[in-house]
Amino acid sequence: MALEVLGNDNYTSWSASIRDYLLAHNLSDVVETTRERPRPEDDVIEFEAWREKNDAALDAILTSCGTDIHSQIRGISSTRNAWYSLAELYGQPSQQSHTVVDQLGSSSNISVSKQVRPALTGNKRLGDQQGNSTNNTVRADGKNQDYLKYASFLKAVRNGDLDAIKAFLALHPEASSAKLTFGDQTALHIAVLAGHVHIVKELVERIMSNETLEMQDVEGYTALARATSSGDFQMIQCMIDKNPKLVSIPEKSVGSILVVISMCFDSKELSRNLYLRTPLMDLEPEKGHQGASLISFAIYTLTLDIAVDLIRRRPNLAFAIDREQRSPLYVLASTPDAFPSEKKFVFWKRWIYSWIHIRPSRATDEIRVNIQNLQEKTSRTSGVLFGKLS
Repeated sequence: MALEVLGNDNYTSWSASIRDYLLAHNLSDVVETTRERPRPEDDVIEFEAWREKNDAALDAILTSCGTDIHSQIRGISSTRNAWYSLAELYGQPSQQSHTVVDQLGSSSNISVSKQVRPALTGNKRLGDQQGNSTNNTVRADGKNQDYLKYASFLKAVRNGDLDAIKAFLALHPEASSAKLTFGDQTALHIAVLAGHVHIVKELVERIMSNETLEMQDVEGYTALARATSSGDFQMIQCMIDKNPKLVSIPEKSVGSILVVISMCFDSKELSRNLYLRTPLMDLEPEKGHQGASLISFAIYTLTLDIAVDLIRRRPNLAFAIDREQRSPLYVLASTPDAFPSEKKFVFWKRWIYSWIHIRPSRATDEIRVNIQNLQEKTSRTSGVLFGKLS
């Protein structure tokens, strides 16, 4: 089935195309379910089944988005949240029966519709009965939120209109920390997803408090975590400079902190910068999977300077469990790219051990391993790493 590509003005037909595709491939439940996602520690079989369906459905949505739209949701790991985020950004945002803004005109002329938020099956209305014209909506978590009040503000942030944003905040300063969408996104989240660097800098440097910067969306991502997923260094830099504690706030889906998220997306230079800014205590085995996950992703992406440095400083992380329920030692042994010789295990193991010469540790603030010509020296670096793991 050919999928329609989502643009700025075809959300209705696109969502119908995706709906039919998910239903035809028995994937609609990952969007429609109201249950919490299964956790591997509770039932690994159920979790793997859910992940397979979630990945397939999410891939269908991502591949049917235009380039600009794809960049706005690529950091979202849940199909359900990606589906509803796109509804809020390009459709007529509403959640099932909730009354929300349909079309945003000028601040003095806003039309409202009782459009049902796009569900894959059925049109069950929850709470907003016909004839009820209240502007306060009842969210799924039971909290009331006046979305209509901030409609023109939301439009200004999405459009990157700094003058309109300042004018609105002068009258409604509380809007800077308000959750503007059903995805619990603040103005900063919206500006980050829209790629408006000038808006992000203005909000961070002159308007928002440190506490507002720490606010998380429905998936548990701060605005900084969303920026980390897209790899925009200017946005990331200004937020960390304002509130350094942001690097230690994990997202909710698998509990990863920023440096792990960055390494997962293979953003090597950004990961090195975040590694220097991340307190070592956040990577201790007692803190959960963070340290082991960082090392594992560093091995997968061949960012071996980080892996070597962290293992030298905390050798017990080599045997800790990462977020995929594997140890860095297992990951290293399963990554043939770390050993360009591509020889059998017995040969390269003997060869690696013959090259092990461990020097005294460098200063803790120097994380790069001195490797000249990485392509030729990868084997030697892997040998040092393997030696530390042994």
